[in-house]
Amino acid sequence: MKHQTHALGIVRLSLVAGALIVLLVSVTFAAMRTQDTIIQGNTMTSASANMLLSQTSGGIFSDTMAGFTFNEIEPGAGLEPQSPHTFYVQNTGTTNLETFISINPERIQISDNMDPSRARLRILDNDRNEPDMTVVEYTVANLIAAFENNEPLPLNIPIPKNQTVPLYLQMRISDVPGQNDTAEQMTIHNMDVVMHGLSTTT
Repeated sequence: MKHQTHALGIVRLSLVAGALIVLLVSVTFAAMRTQDTIIQGNTMTSASANMLLSQTSGGIFSDTMAGFTFNEIEPGAGLEPQSPHTFYVQNTGTTNLETFISINPERIQISDNMDPSRARLRILDNDRNEPDMTVVEYTVANLIAAFENNEPLPLNIPIPKNQTVPLYLQMRISDVPGQNDTAEQMTIHNMDVVMHGLSTTT
């Protein structure tokens, strides 16, 4: 009889252990979820980048602008005109722009005696010869190559968003030491200077 009582005691312990296991499992799955809450009507837009040109600060700005004439440039003598041509760049976008330049050769006409690697275009961010002014100068040959290679050259002149900035243009013809140029006039016609901006976070 003692043996039977001991056996029943073991059975009772087993049942209690099983009940504990069931209870623990029930607690794990008793977590409750709330109703969904919603953040409604969110909108995302990217920054916009847009650059326009005009010959006057109060003029009509467009993505094209009539060009300038650089007259009577003497090889090796200096820059023309002495008072640079002025034009205005307007950033109508919502991001700051770094500016780049090239020359589209599609319409350009260069006389046979004009070496485009000697013709140089200079861009300035002011016309007052200030110590911190930006002066960038590239040859016509390099600017044409930049367009053809789709690698426009930097101006290092930023255009802040929603602002209009004046820029200035001059040209010169570099001298070739020991070489005398012919008396025949050297010319470049229909030189389409291409500017574009690249967005920047600075």
